[in-house]
Amino acid sequence: MKEVSSRVRTISDIVTTIAVVAAAASLVWRVFASPAIGTGRQVAVTELDGDIQPRDDVARLGSPTAGIALIEFVDFECPFCRRYAQDALKVIEREYIEPRHVQYLSLHLPLDEIHPHALDAAQAAQCAAAAGLYWQMHGRLFGESRPLERKVLLTNAVDLGLPGSSFEECLQGQTDSAITHDRSEAQRLGVVSTPTFLIGAVQSDGRIRLRRRIVGAQPYRVFKDALDEALAGK
Repeated sequence: MKEVSSRVRTISDIVTTIAVVAAAASLVWRVFASPAIGTGRQVAVTELDGDIQPRDDVARLGSPTAGIALIEFVDFECPFCRRYAQDALKVIEREYIEPRHVQYLSLHLPLDEIHPHALDAAQAAQCAAAAGLYWQMHGRLFGESRPLERKVLLTNAVDLGLPGSSFEECLQGQTDSAITHDRSEAQRLGVVSTPTFLIGAVQSDGRIRLRRRIVGAQPYRVFKDALDEALAGK
């Protein structure tokens, strides 16, 4: 009887162990293999072979003559874009953009299927860009604690000195072509989540030859390593 009981306990222990291992494997699979749309999940830097011709009116930081470009696809309602903007971007700006080593381009990818105000926010930023105030609006949107409803966007525009009536008119679709262009480029390049970053060499015609892709609100060190490699011609 003791032998039977011992065997039962052994079988039970084996079943329990298998269940624990299966649960752990399932967790690992969900973390590393599931889609990353709209997340800041840690993803390694990947090689990229392609190119992009930015819009003439693309929002840009830094010198347009810098030979290396860092491109961000941004969603203003994405919490991971906000975290990146308030953290790593500030260091990148100080260490690479202001010294004229790298130019920084901001492209729109509003994920409005999961962020209900993302498209309106992208329109607001692009409307501000027409007045040369894209980065001021960029800072306000990522510093905003309220939902990015139109009345909040209008308040921020007025605070920046933009006429309310013309801004509201702009929000009715005047910036759709720019946002559609950026979305099409994202689709062509396989960009499906925000923030996603592309690093490449600027060509003489303004086209950017792409070499690296970074997905998610990665720490500054990830960007530093990738930008240093690009600047070294690797």
